[in-house]
Amino acid sequence: MDPKVGSPKRQQPRAPPGGDIPPPPTPSLALAPVIVAFILIFLTLVYLWTRKGRRGRAVLIVGPCEAGKTVLFSKLLGGPTVQTVTSLIPNELEYLPANGRPALVVKDLPGHDRVQIKFWDNNKPSVRGIVCVVDAAAGNKGIREAADVLYRVLTDSAVLSSCPSIFIFANKQDQPMSKGSKVIRNQLEKELTTLRMTKSATLTSTGGKDSTRILGRPDKDFDFEQISQIKIEFGEGSALADEGKIINDWLDSIA
Repeated sequence: MDPKVGSPKRQQPRAPPGGDIPPPPTPSLALAPVIVAFILIFLTLVYLWTRKGRRGRAVLIVGPCEAGKTVLFSKLLGGPTVQTVTSLIPNELEYLPANGRPALVVKDLPGHDRVQIKFWDNNKPSVRGIVCVVDAAAGNKGIREAADVLYRVLTDSAVLSSCPSIFIFANKQDQPMSKGSKVIRNQLEKELTTLRMTKSATLTSTGGKDSTRILGRPDKDFDFEQISQIKIEFGEGSALADEGKIINDWLDSIA
């Protein structure tokens, strides 16, 4: 039998009118989007890793005067309750995490505004964690003072860059008029919304520029969830009556 008989003829592709047949895409061009996506993911992971690596080992305890910062500081480090007075320099001690991770340097910053801002500026660039102590038994005064400290922390460019963990501690739960952490959170969000309006109006009227940013989303009432790049946790207790375990556990988790 003649092999040519009955053999199907191989059809040649037809050229489009007025042009040549386009060549099929080469494998390298087809893989280009995948390679680009892989490179972008890799660079993003490297950036996040190096940014985390830039965080130091310092943990700052901040808050207004008489909120209980120094009592908390002495208790969480295993020391006795101390008689506190308004200090002009930070208290500083080394904390050894129970999980065996490297030591943290815990610094109790003075509560007076001008003094605290000075030491805050010196320590903020590589801070690993921040504990903000709120006097939960001081009513509106305690909320206003704590909100003022938190506004400075949460709008600071250095903090937004290094993204330290933040723990907001509703202190003095042993006192009968104290509010729980959920109520404190709600009241702080309302006060921070009001404070944001005041600060924004002041900057607009003076044309001032500094290292801070607008807190959260200006088109909505403030909510801590709006600062999604920073892990913010709440807790409650009594620095005077407790042994600081809730803070110890938090320190171990960020070490």
